Amino acid sequence: MLVSHKKKASQTLSISLHETTPQNAKKIFSVSSSGIKEWAANGFESFGEWSKTEFSASDCEDGPVLPEIIVDDEGYAKLPLRDGIGLKGQHELIRSIFHTSYKVCTGGSRPVPWGVITASPSNYLEPGSVPTGFVVKDPSHMKTEEVNRLWMHWERCSATNQKLVVFIKAKDADIRVTGKSKTKVVSTLDLDEEDQGQPAPFASHFTERTIQPATHETTPDDVAINDRYTFLETLSKNENYLELVDATRDLAILAKQNPISERHQDLPTWADWSWNENYLPEDIHTSYATLMASLNELQTCPISGLSSAMPVVLGIGLLYRESKCVIEYEEDEADPNTSFYLPHSAINLQFLVALDEAVWEVLFSVVGQIERLNKERLSDEVEDEEMRMVVEKERHEVEEKDVESEENVVGGEEQQEQEVEEVVQKGRKRKINHASSSKSKKPRTEPVVGRSGRARQPSKRSQKI
Repeated sequence: MLVSHKKKASQTLSISLHETTPQNAKKIFSVSSSGIKEWAANGFESFGEWSKTEFSASDCEDGPVLPEIIVDDEGYAKLPLRDGIGLKGQHELIRSIFHTSYKVCTGGSRPVPWGVITASPSNYLEPGSVPTGFVVKDPSHMKTEEVNRLWMHWERCSATNQKLVVFIKAKDADIRVTGKSKTKVVSTLDLDEEDQGQPAPFASHFTERTIQPATHETTPDDVAINDRYTFLETLSKNENYLELVDATRDLAILAKQNPISERHQDLPTWADWSWNENYLPEDIHTSYATLMASLNELQTCPISGLSSAMPVVLGIGLLYRESKCVIEYEEDEADPNTSFYLPHSAINLQFLVALDEAVWEVLFSVVGQIERLNKERLSDEVEDEEMRMVVEKERHEVEEKDVESEENVVGGEEQQEQEVEEVVQKGRKRKINHASSSKSKKPRTEPVVGRSGRARQPSKRSQKI
């Protein structure tokens, strides 16, 4: 039976496969049979498309209908109108615009890996796709001011005939490759609204990764510290789980930490890199209550950084690997070393649905830590820029003061030189004036009267006397 429902964490459409307990079988379910595989492979896609049409929010809720996303000749979205559309509706429009561009990049319809992009947007988005300093994250987490800022940026791009969002890179697992895809056992399928009918976790169509699945002979204790992310990726092909591993790796890059983990006393003992057993403890398989309690411990463990996230991701990965062994168990093909309790394990489809839900919860926490580090980094960059501007301003003021001081010194020297020159000029004037007056005034001297050498003769008057 195929059942569609909404996830608690993301409110996206999920589809699960449920079976009745076989009357004449030793194992609880038989999803590994060929008939079920073929039926589920086609049924998931068809039922997913039908569910999206039947249970679309626009058919059940009052409110304006979202405009259709129109694409250009290359497949990129054009900016629609958002008049009269509420915040949630604008979230969906933003999600559709990103998803449309991601389809161009991948050649398929895989959902946008928000957690990976949040950690390193410059590695996935072409410059100019979002405003400078904008934190890219799942649109459902965007606030009104963030939506408005992004939309205004896109309006400017649209006005100049630029593409709104361009992906320059995609997750390796999301790239469509030619050739035959590997068929996997179907246990439960989460089909997001963005998936466009494509199978998701534990589905029947998955692109092969170059990494080979880890066998039960490989235990966490065998893995070197630098190989831990590779080991985590081999534990399951579940797309949501692989996105969680990618997000954890990105968290380590942002925090500049090695993939170390701390022992959390509230987690199961096997959720640790020192675990050296091939299978999980017996009580995990024999008691459904213990199984669900262990999952709840992983799901609710507080994540404050890489060291607390690593054991949680490891525990979830080991549960996926254990579930796969239970699902694929065939008595006539079983390895002699297989644990005796595996055929009657408490792991069932109901648990797998809960496990998928737990992945979303943990992924949300890890992405939250990535966003926190991004904000701190942006804040540090802003502070550094402000400090640089303050230092630059102070340096400029000092230079201006130095220039002003030099001008004052030069001005003072020029003034002194001018005063000296004036004094010199005045002195010269005085000398010049004195010299000119001396020349104009000639000394008064009596003229020398020349005396004749003849004897002086008496005058006629004196002779008469």
